[in-house]
Amino acid sequence: MTTLSSLPPDFEGLSPFVEKWCLRTNAERKQMRLSSTKDDLNSFYQAMAPRLDAALAYLNQFPLSDMPEEAQVLFDLTLSAAEIAIYVEWFGGEIVPPTARGLANRVKVIYEPVR
Repeated sequence: MTTLSSLPPDFEGLSPFVEKWCLRTNAERKQMRLSSTKDDLNSFYQAMAPRLDAALAYLNQFPLSDMPEEAQVLFDLTLSAAEIAIYVEWFGGEIVPPTARGLANRVKVIYEPVR
């Protein structure tokens, strides 16, 4: 089980999210996203987004194959944040993205014919 002391000192403010979002596999992260509420996704994203640059700078000190436990916890939180970002940024926190027709209304496509 992960504890508050598992986070690097500069990131202890993220501790409320460790129990729920510190997930090692893509399947676990997907399942958590699908079982979370829109408010859960937005709260986690709002906490992580301003810390992502600092988190990546910290994590870049370590090889993926040999991270200390506190770095691994931060890495797992960062992966969870990255995987939910599109659902918050593009779909307002909707758990399942809209249909292709709904997506087409949100994405601006620039078409320039080849001459």
